[in-house]
Amino acid sequence: AASRHADHVMFALGADPERVHWGLEEARRARREASLDPNGIKFGVYLNIICHPQLEVARELVSWGLATFARFSVMHGTISGPASQEERDVLTDLHRSFNMRDHGRNASPRPSQFVDRFAIVGPPDTCIRRIEELARLGIEKVIVIGPRPGEEGSEEARAVELLTREVFPAFSS
Repeated sequence: AASRHADHVMFALGADPERVHWGLEEARRARREASLDPNGIKFGVYLNIICHPQLEVARELVSWGLATFARFSVMHGTISGPASQEERDVLTDLHRSFNMRDHGRNASPRPSQFVDRFAIVGPPDTCIRRIEELARLGIEKVIVIGPRPGEEGSEEARAVELLTREVFPAFSS
């Protein structure tokens, strides 16, 4: 519906290029069916991004917000978009266990392969490469869901610093 009525659509499909491509094609198809220019719209994504040199630390830091955004892919019990069997299992379990009252605070999608595909985690070069991959699909705007606020010197603060000092500048022009 948004692609037929808005000039910009934001997706919460995760960071997997296959899923994002699917969303873009669905929006373009809807525009063609409404006799609208399929390229007359801009696209963006909500992404869970944790920039940290230690992958395990990045995975841990992303877990708090990942469940909330992954939940959108299975909101009504049916998985939206392409997903492997493992991803289907994770999303189905998330749908069953997600507590809307606490917004999934205790939900933490696992295994690490799911986290690595649905979120962007790792050192700056990995984060930059993954964002560039999505930009090549036609994504023009990114809303970053980063770590919880942390005390000075914490791993959360380090992740925010790396993101703002090393990743964001790669996209400013």
